[in-house]
Amino acid sequence: MIMATNTSAVILSTISAVEEKKRCENSLAEFVRSAWHVVEPSTTLVWNWHLDTLCGYLEAVYEGRVKKLIINIPPGTMKSLVVSVFFEAWIWTKDPGYRFLCGSNEGTLATRDSLRMRQIIESDWYQERWGSKVILSKEQAEKTLFTNTARGHRESQGIFGKVTGKRGDMLIFDDPHDAKQTESDVTRQAVLDAYDNAWSSRRNDLAHSPIILVMQRVHNQDLVAHMIKKGQGWIRLAIPMRYDPALTFDAGADIGRPELNDPRKKEGELLFPAKFPESAVKDLEIDLGPYGTASQLQQRPSPKGGGEFKRSWLNYYLKKPLNGNRYIIVDPAGERKPGQKGKRDNTAMGVIEFCGDGNYYLIDGVRAKLNLVERTTLLFQWHRTYKPLGVGYEQYGMQADIAHIKEKMEEQSYRFRITELGGSLRKEDRIRRLVPLFHHGKIWLPEALHKTDTNGQMVNIISQFVEEEYLPFPVARFDDFFDMLSRICDEEMDMAQPEVRQPMNVRAPTDHMRI
Repeated sequence: MIMATNTSAVILSTISAVEEKKRCENSLAEFVRSAWHVVEPSTTLVWNWHLDTLCGYLEAVYEGRVKKLIINIPPGTMKSLVVSVFFEAWIWTKDPGYRFLCGSNEGTLATRDSLRMRQIIESDWYQERWGSKVILSKEQAEKTLFTNTARGHRESQGIFGKVTGKRGDMLIFDDPHDAKQTESDVTRQAVLDAYDNAWSSRRNDLAHSPIILVMQRVHNQDLVAHMIKKGQGWIRLAIPMRYDPALTFDAGADIGRPELNDPRKKEGELLFPAKFPESAVKDLEIDLGPYGTASQLQQRPSPKGGGEFKRSWLNYYLKKPLNGNRYIIVDPAGERKPGQKGKRDNTAMGVIEFCGDGNYYLIDGVRAKLNLVERTTLLFQWHRTYKPLGVGYEQYGMQADIAHIKEKMEEQSYRFRITELGGSLRKEDRIRRLVPLFHHGKIWLPEALHKTDTNGQMVNIISQFVEEEYLPFPVARFDDFFDMLSRICDEEMDMAQPEVRQPMNVRAPTDHMRI
């Protein structure tokens, strides 16, 4: 009787294992649930809807329905465990010959996840179910590079490590930026260069091998921004800590699974309250500050409503104001940003009209990399068109440009006075002089100002200014147009307010321009 009972238990256990094996092979989410005890034996798994969504998108990558995937999820929500540990082990249950090349911001993190995956593969649980086809090779069994007898391998390293000669069927970038170093332009740019110049070509099939970039947003010029700017068909799964209806994904359109969409409906609703309750999230927000909260928790490059400068302070006019006093301001990008190896900022030029209502109106502007001849040509065109009362020129750039400008004045018999703009204030402090002017509605922008950039593409420089300089300040990569605009506060400009004329045709501030 005892023998019969034991035999029945073995049979039931075998049936259960077979059923579990089938469920795991058919669903990454089921695999994560079942394999959790191997990686975290003393921690109870707390499941949340975003894990089903994440697993669904990863399945679409393996199935070839998504070639390039960006995953932006807050820290502590199991993104690295799912993407860089469970996912690879799951793929080997179906295709043990698959090869992975993985990079992280430092070698220790790459090694950590490599060891975790290997721990799953070598576990009794995994071997009982897939040990017949996933057998690790003894000849290649390093911490950061191990293979199996089907020629599949997982290789991982820091993103700045040498990758020449290394390839994979899938490229996974997991937290490529060190969040503590993202304010360094040099360090941040080095990550972008490492991807562009080294990692991007390390796929076995450049047309079909997928790429996954998983990270929290850390800066408005991070690798995610770099990828989005280039286009190239990236699908982005962005899940903020607090629900933001303006930052959503569409699982139906992306992978044909609308049931995996964000179930939250109320703005501010938490992502993972079982693990991150309101009190914990508030503490995080205090520690991270507005910019860290926006990027790392909300997956935005800058606070939704703006940082030091608020989106609600923006005013737009419908028609150009009439009968004001006009001035031209030029910042020819003479100052180099520290650590950028000689790279100049954009040339920023603007036509400002100071009107009888006490407001400043941007009439025209340029935000592009112009050379000396292009700047001078535009300056003369604007001067003839707008007939300004004065021209202000940033002093360091003026010293380099003035000889050519005077030469053109003589050639064209067209002369005007240029005021040198200098001062001892740091650029950030110059820009902060605009806070009360924006706050009190004294600065008005055109709804759109379309210009052709240096690549021959038509761009709206107002939208660029708002999203890339105004809202992210003071952590924006570029602030050249903002600095040019701040020169209206310079005493040297001596802007005279005209008498009140006809009222301006303006409209109230809006939030129609979104990140």
